[in-house]
Amino acid sequence: MVERPVWLPAPGERVAAVPWLSVPEGRPRPLFRAEPREPSLVPQPISLPPAPSAPPPPPPVPSGPPPPDPEVLRQRADLAAAVQSLVRAEAARAAQLEERLVGLAIELAEAILEEEIHARPELHRALARAALAPLDPTGAVTIRAGRASHDAMLHALGGSAFEVDGRSARLVLDPALEGAGCVVEVGEARADGRIRQRLDAVRRAHAEGRLGAEE
Repeated sequence: MVERPVWLPAPGERVAAVPWLSVPEGRPRPLFRAEPREPSLVPQPISLPPAPSAPPPPPPVPSGPPPPDPEVLRQRADLAAAVQSLVRAEAARAAQLEERLVGLAIELAEAILEEEIHARPELHRALARAALAPLDPTGAVTIRAGRASHDAMLHALGGSAFEVDGRSARLVLDPALEGAGCVVEVGEARADGRIRQRLDAVRRAHAEGRLGAEE
């Protein structure tokens, strides 16, 4: 029988070769003898997984809105000035158009009223009564009429002397007066009851009201 050493190392162990023993057939044959490992007193380094990286810090919060761009401010100012200019121009055109329309309406009303008075002479008495209403009710009444209205009023009132609302009145011709209607005088007081002058008062009141609204 041949004796020979067998070396079979185990992981992490030191082994010593044992001579091959001559044993009977059927019995186990020792191959090696493990030597116990002595505990090491030297601390061994421990590999730890790397620590997770911290998240990046948040961006700094701005302390306030950024300053406006001077170019943007200039463009805004130019745009506002242009808009204001357009608004003023449109307002001026609208005022001119309104004034023209009011003038046309007054001219049309004057033509219609004069035509109606010529067709119905009895309306002269109503005009004289309307002009007399705001004056002194006790003084002498004088009614002046131009050439366009004198003859029609003379015929409608029944002569140059007549009564209006129980008051004695006198009709006189005044060539300086124009248009339909009359001028009524009571003492020093005077009331212009002509159609054109009354419509002119409406025109002035409208213009004053528009100017007051603009202010």
